[in-house]
Amino acid sequence: LLGSQWIFQRDGDQNGWFIKSSRSGQYLGIEGNADNGAKVVAVPSPFRWDVEESDIKYKGIRCACHSYCACLVVN
Repeated sequence: LLGSQWIFQRDGDQNGWFIKSSRSGQYLGIEGNADNGAKVVAVPSPFRWDVEESDIKYKGIRCACHSYCACLVVN
């Protein structure tokens, strides 16, 4: 997943985002349950994320699993 380029697409109800690989067409998702320590992997089906600015100064964006309490901070 490192070095990949990703396309952020709004989902249909505008409350979340799908993050799609520009190369493979797969989506950024979670392996197994969305718990602490879950692996972020490429998956064939859309996986919904909540995307917002990080609350840590100069630290990029925060991608949280939609409807879950797990998040990924992207620098």
